[in-house]
Amino acid sequence: MAEKEANPKKRSTRQASEKSDDSRSSAFITPKRQVNRFTYSEDTDLVKEVLSLNPFENPKAWKEVAENVGEGRTGRACRERFELLLKRFEHKQKDNTKKYVHDFVC
Repeated sequence: MAEKEANPKKRSTRQASEKSDDSRSSAFITPKRQVNRFTYSEDTDLVKEVLSLNPFENPKAWKEVAENVGEGRTGRACRERFELLLKRFEHKQKDNTKKYVHDFVC
């Protein structure tokens, strides 16, 4: 009993969970983020812009790439999408090379 009196801020787990349930109900609920997927035409525009502006040398150029690709796109989203497209392309090239070598050897 002396411990409870010495530290009045300490709560039991039941009291803590009840408190957190109350705070959740009154907390601001953030709306779900809307996902805007890249279209095929945006992907092709993105590749063209990256080839013309080469934002890997000047990272601030991603902002310009985003402005030219489509409305509502950020430089970060364009960079991440391009990296994903590049990764997919490299993976596909690797698979094609394996098939070619396998067909050539066999």
